Amino acid sequence: MIVRLLALLALVSPFFFPWPYTLLLTGLVMVRYPFVALAVGLIFDALYAPSFLHGTLPFATIGGALATTGAVFIRRFILTHVSLP
Repeated sequence: MIVRLLALLALVSPFFFPWPYTLLLTGLVMVRYPFVALAVGLIFDALYAPSFLHGTLPFATIGGALATTGAVFIRRFILTHVSLP
């Protein structure tokens, strides 16, 4: 139950908290829900992308996709080698 609350807080954190707290919450939640990182990256880019730069790369989304990929592999390794409830 607490991990779901932290996941919800991580998804809402770009609206209310500075980016280091968002990064910390997302890192904590990624162990259980890996795709939260991609969702937070999409939210972060949607909120803070400058409207006058049309050709820029969405760095938060790319970082979220890379973190999600890493979290999926780490989670698979943990679930295979360590028994978690």
